Amino acid sequence: SRQFATKETLLVYIFPLFDQMQFLGSLAACFLLLVSCPPSTAFLAHKLTSTDSLQHHHRGASQELNVATTRIAPFNMTHSSPRLLEFPEKSLRNDYYSGVAIHVKEFDSDLAKNPTMYSRVLESSLQLWKMEQRRGIWIHIPKSHGHLIAPSLEAGFDFHYCGDGELILKQWLPDTPSRLPLGPTHQVGVGALILNDEGNMLVVQEKSGPAAAHELWKMPTGLPDPSEDVGDAAVRELKEETGLDGTLERILSIRQAHTEGRASDLFFICKLRLDDPHQTPKLQEEEIVALKWMSPTEYANQELWSQSPVYQELNASILRAAQHDSAGMVQVTLPVGFRPGTNTLFMSAHDQT
Repeated sequence: SRQFATKETLLVYIFPLFDQMQFLGSLAACFLLLVSCPPSTAFLAHKLTSTDSLQHHHRGASQELNVATTRIAPFNMTHSSPRLLEFPEKSLRNDYYSGVAIHVKEFDSDLAKNPTMYSRVLESSLQLWKMEQRRGIWIHIPKSHGHLIAPSLEAGFDFHYCGDGELILKQWLPDTPSRLPLGPTHQVGVGALILNDEGNMLVVQEKSGPAAAHELWKMPTGLPDPSEDVGDAAVRELKEETGLDGTLERILSIRQAHTEGRASDLFFICKLRLDDPHQTPKLQEEEIVALKWMSPTEYANQELWSQSPVYQELNASILRAAQHDSAGMVQVTLPVGFRPGTNTLFMSAHDQT
């Protein structure tokens, strides 16, 4: 590489390259040079304002490097420089996929209250992240900062998820089809199957909902809470709707359903055993209008079920369980090992180690 006798000579070769390189890249190079080895004030002022002198000083070098001589407008490193328009470091999180998450709740008060300033910082940051070849950008906006939603959408962001008082927006920066994950697409439901010593199953009638419209007898059902395992949700729903305490034995079957305009649904039928066979059920008055013990055959032969091949097959798994069939899956929770926390497996009851 060419050896430069002085830092002033090096600046002469860098300045004409502004038209050949992206502006920000050139600006960054000059900034680093000026910080590490600043030239004399007189030299810098002279070179930035005198076209003739600049051309004369580097004419020979321009011919060697085949770089056109270009007039350069003076610039200064003021507070309006794009390099200084950055989000607070504490509000940024890098992910494993070359992405960045912006947490608005970590903003300083001035930035959080000023949509105009926020828009300028966001635009500057997006330009920088594109140069750094970042990919997915996420913005977490709490409901207290809803005034920043519109500027984010104007900057090209789209909705990803909304819940627990927070809106998450996303943007894919590369000029390729987005590879960002979709928002939540599924909900999970559980049904609790309880059989007594006589082989009857506990069923309930709900006060409202689709089953209530058909006066259908059904298992205690519900949705898991956040971070709640499927089997634990079934145990909790049994307790809430009937007052009974139970323990998961195994999962009999899983139904998956897709409905246009709604989240897809995964429904787990969970066979439980009573912790004390002599418990007396007590219905939950807010949701349940009646409960009783019913034979699995009577349950499976309800008129609505007879019209559905899906529920006929689901009910067949209940009938087999009532006949002491041990088929199904067990729930096993184990440590992850290479990081803190646990995961839950659903595996064949016959394959459990």
